[in-house]
Amino acid sequence: MKEAILYAKLEDEKVRCDLCPRYCVAKKGQAGICKTRV
Repeated sequence: MKEAILYAKLEDEKVRCDLCPRYCVAKKGQAGICKTRV
């Protein structure tokens, strides 16, 4: 699996997905609303 480029690292091992306008915040390995894994 390739490392994503459209994300921002946050505190507590969380990341914000910047792929769609929802900007989901999730822990590493989880999926956002659009099912994109971060």
